[in-house]
Amino acid sequence: MLLVHLNYQKSCIEYNAEKTLRNTALLKSESFETSLAAMRYQIRVVGNALLLDHTVSVEKANLFLAEELKRPWLDGIIVFNDKGDFVAKQNYFSIENTLDLLPLLYRAFAKIRYSKNYVVKI
Repeated sequence: MLLVHLNYQKSCIEYNAEKTLRNTALLKSESFETSLAAMRYQIRVVGNALLLDHTVSVEKANLFLAEELKRPWLDGIIVFNDKGDFVAKQNYFSIENTLDLLPLLYRAFAKIRYSKNYVVKI
């Protein structure tokens, strides 16, 4: 009888642990999706202000980006126009460690011809 009771308790503990882990994973996933949506919105705000509406001049772009980086979901921004040329950049981390050096040297993506096998460092 004791063995049956212990086996039942073990099953209950395993079920509850599995349920807790599943719920935690779902909450983390929802939190990530919310942060991603906020980041996309903020990037649209930055792009509209600098490139579409021109409410922020290029001369004041770095000050504007520094204010935008105070948001908890942004760590770095590079703004480039429809031709692929850099307009402005601001970051809290070393962009040189995450991007290839060629776009940073040319200050553009469009001027660089990458092979089909090109992989961005992460």
